[in-house]
Amino acid sequence: VPFDVRQTSTLKSLNLSHNRIEGSIEYFSPTLQVLNVSHNNFQEIGITFGQYETGLEKIDASRNNIGGSLPRTIGNMLKLHLIDLSHNQIYGTIPPTISDLTQLKNMVLNNNKLMGTLPVVSLTQSHLDLSQIHIQHNDLSGTIPPGIANIKFLKELLIDGNKFTGELHENVCNLKLNKIANDWQGAEEIDQDACELIACPVNTASDDGRYPCKRCGAQKYTPYLGHNGQCSPSDEGVILNEVYHKTNGPAWRNHAGWGMDGVDKCDYAGVECNGSGHVMSLNLKGVGLTGTLPEEIGMLRQLQFLDLSENNLTGYLPSDLRFSPLRLFDISNNMIGGIIPPLMCLTGDVNGNGMNGDYNCDMIACPSGTWSPSGRATPRPLQHSLSDKNGHHTCKPCRSTGSRFIGRTACNGLHIFDEKHRSDSASDMLGVDLILSIASLIATIIILTLCIIVRHRRFVGDENVQMHLAFRDADNDGSDTESYQTECTGTSSIHLKKLDPDEESVAKDDIFVENYPDDVDTVKSSHSPLMSIGEDIQDNGIDVSTSRRQSYSSTDSDEPKRLNPELWLDVPSI
Repeated sequence: VPFDVRQTSTLKSLNLSHNRIEGSIEYFSPTLQVLNVSHNNFQEIGITFGQYETGLEKIDASRNNIGGSLPRTIGNMLKLHLIDLSHNQIYGTIPPTISDLTQLKNMVLNNNKLMGTLPVVSLTQSHLDLSQIHIQHNDLSGTIPPGIANIKFLKELLIDGNKFTGELHENVCNLKLNKIANDWQGAEEIDQDACELIACPVNTASDDGRYPCKRCGAQKYTPYLGHNGQCSPSDEGVILNEVYHKTNGPAWRNHAGWGMDGVDKCDYAGVECNGSGHVMSLNLKGVGLTGTLPEEIGMLRQLQFLDLSENNLTGYLPSDLRFSPLRLFDISNNMIGGIIPPLMCLTGDVNGNGMNGDYNCDMIACPSGTWSPSGRATPRPLQHSLSDKNGHHTCKPCRSTGSRFIGRTACNGLHIFDEKHRSDSASDMLGVDLILSIASLIATIIILTLCIIVRHRRFVGDENVQMHLAFRDADNDGSDTESYQTECTGTSSIHLKKLDPDEESVAKDDIFVENYPDDVDTVKSSHSPLMSIGEDIQDNGIDVSTSRRQSYSSTDSDEPKRLNPELWLDVPSI
């Protein structure tokens, strides 16, 4: 969107929906009240969005391709009534500043990649005017805070398709929400099942994640509220086959036993089982996994070691991994974006996370834009990990180049399989800095050279102008221009010199004459003038010792040749 359009001071409403506009949503005029940019191809929301758009009352940016996280400055739009950012790729958490929007009635954030828990304090305030909260089909986790029942005007609460656990508090169920969303007649007759109008309970599911709900069948289970579709398998062999098929298993470099009938899961390549026959370790490092990591892998309830490094996995880390009792986890050098699921960061023992009470997401994987030799941070007491051979590491920010993926072992965004290069990617950054420094030096030399050339040309041009003005002044002050000659004492100075009246003059045939109009200030000759040097005539060079040039009127009469005061001399560059 052009800047001058965004900053139009008289603009109140702007509708750009159903186009193909790209870029960032930011820097709109504070006088703007309604903004509709839905059904476009915007990629992000500016990190300062809301800081200047303080007059916005409605914003609809649904069905774009917006990634990144929601900025905290969104809480500055105090007049906001409706915000619709549904059907995008927004990840991260819901900012707690949402509670500052006291006039907000409709918050529509469904069908994104939002993670983390609901901001309990922000969404349990009695002063909020919220009547509609749509956060379904995200990756939100935790529990539904009972304090939501404090929102007096709440009519719709859609939470299905997330990773919420636990139970709905009876105070929330008693609000009798979602009657319009469910479009179900007679809801007032089933007060005892009012919770299902919000979300199906644990180990039940439905197509919409709400009433009517059905229990999961044999070998099926779901730990989540509001589960959509089919329940997840609980059989470990079925879970591994799901991983195999959803990550293009037939193309793996080593898939011995996988996908084959009659082969025990413990005999699959990369799988190790404990004495009870349960999957304890899964090592699929560098085998060629593609696609997104299936959430079913988190249902391996005795999995302790998981290495998925050096593959081509995309998408986001599923928060389901928090259910596996992982001790060592390596996701480095894939193409996974977003953030580490917050509840997974609070899961102790993963890569030493939580040691001495220090819980840090960097222990799971370095966030985007950072790196470490192992792709994650390691606590000081931990001296050995799945791919850490150098002791303590921290995630360091990338300088000249960054990466939008998590778990990187270098900033250049490439897979580094060689341990020698992996051990210290700082040398790569040093090489980049050296190249940039050399390029900067070369550019400086070129610019200085150009400046010298331009200055020289201007200087030579100034000499010509000075010569022209000197002759003109000599004519204007009444002097006899016949008695002047040019004297070149070098390329840096030009002088006028009185001619000896008895000195030999130049022959008529050697004179170059041009008649210029009176109104022309500066003229240029189209021919090379002939210069007289002693007795010789040269047409291509000028002796820098002493040269003279005169202009005569040429007539057919026998009158003596005299200088024409109306003629101006064209002095060549010396």
